Amino acid sequence: MVGGRLLVTDRRLVFRPGLLDSMTGGQTWTLYFNEILEVVTELHCPVQGSRFQAGWRQRLKVVARDGPAIYFTVAQLEDLVDRLRRCRGW
Repeated sequence: MVGGRLLVTDRRLVFRPGLLDSMTGGQTWTLYFNEILEVVTELHCPVQGSRFQAGWRQRLKVVARDGPAIYFTVAQLEDLVDRLRRCRGW
C-alpha cells in the first residue's frame, strides 16, 4: 500500500506517491483514459489479521485493458467516479 495523490487530467489518471513513499520505492503511475476498460466502486473487505486494513470502505477500482485491476481509497469517491466516467465518455 502506497500513500499519495490521485489526479485526473484532461486525458489521463495519474497517481503520485507522497514524499516518504517515493523515497521507499513508490512510483508515479499513469493510465490514459483510452486504456481504461472500467471504473467502478467496490467494497473493501479487510483480510482477518492484516496489519493494513482500510476497514469496510468503498474504494475506486480501475480496470485497464492490459493489466490487473488497480484499487484506490479516496475521499469523495462518487464524485471522482462520475468525473472519470465523464472524461472517458461513459
